[in-house]
Amino acid sequence: MRLPAVLRQPGEQPGLVAQRPEVWLLAVPGVQPQTKAQVRTLARQALRRLLSQCLGVAPQQVALVFVPGQAPTVADRWQGLALSISMGYAPGVVAIGLCAGGRLGIDLAVVQPLPDWEPLARLYLGDRVAQQLAEVAGGQRDQDFARAWAAMEARSKCLGLGLQEWSPARELHLNAAVLEQLPVSPDALPVGAPPYVLALACSAPHPGAGV
Repeated sequence: MRLPAVLRQPGEQPGLVAQRPEVWLLAVPGVQPQTKAQVRTLARQALRRLLSQCLGVAPQQVALVFVPGQAPTVADRWQGLALSISMGYAPGVVAIGLCAGGRLGIDLAVVQPLPDWEPLARLYLGDRVAQQLAEVAGGQRDQDFARAWAAMEARSKCLGLGLQEWSPARELHLNAAVLEQLPVSPDALPVGAPPYVLALACSAPHPGAGV
C-alpha cells in the first residue's frame, strides 16, 4: 500500500521508502528573463544531485535519459526497485518528485483568472467538472480550476498519457492513479510569484519494474 507523500525542504536529502513519494520545491531565481531551456537545465542538475544521494554515485554518473514529452528515466535501481521521476514547472518554481517501486506524476498549476476556463474545462475535464466550476464565484473558481487541472495532469503523467480530450473511458483510466493534493506554504514561493497548487498521483509499477 502506498504511503503518504513527503514534501521535502530545498536542500533536504532524500529518505526513500518503498512506494512513498518524495517531492522537492525549488525556487528558480530570475526565472522570468531565463529561457525554458535554462530552467530545465537547472532542474535537471538538481534532479541529478538528488538521485546521486539516493544511489551513492557522483551526479555525473547518474544514468538519466531525457525524451521530449516524457518523464525522465534512470536506469539504476534503489534497493532493487525502479525509481519513478516526475517534474513540474510554474513561474519561479520547479517541483521534482521521486518514488521507488511505484509510478509517479506531479503537476504545478498557477491559480489565475482564465477568461476561456469553460471551454477548456469541458474539453479536458468533462461536463460534470465544468458545471461544478460554473456554480462557484470567480476567485473560488480560479482555485478549483487549478486544482482540477493539476489533478488531471498529475494522473496523466503518472500513467504515461498525454493531454487528451475528456471521455468516460479516459476518466476511468485516470482514476486508476491515486491522487494526493499537497498543501504548499506561501513561504515556499519566490517573492512576487503567483499562487499555485501542487498535485501528485501514484499507481502500481509497470510489470517487471520491481516491487
